Amino acid sequence: MKPYTKIAAVVFAIVALLHLLRAILNLELSVDNAEIPIWVSILGFIIPTILSYGLIKESKS
Repeated sequence: MKPYTKIAAVVFAIVALLHLLRAILNLELSVDNAEIPIWVSILGFIIPTILSYGLIKESKS
């Protein structure tokens, strides 16, 4: 696995885990007095997980 590919896969995995943690703990998040709904974190978990998995799978081919 190339170093930059590995780093990108790890970063995507960390982002996914943080979004999952926010969704499980039901933490409130607001930006400039606008509350960010939990479904955004669910998408923020699914999409980086797919990208991380894809990077790992692609690098092993």
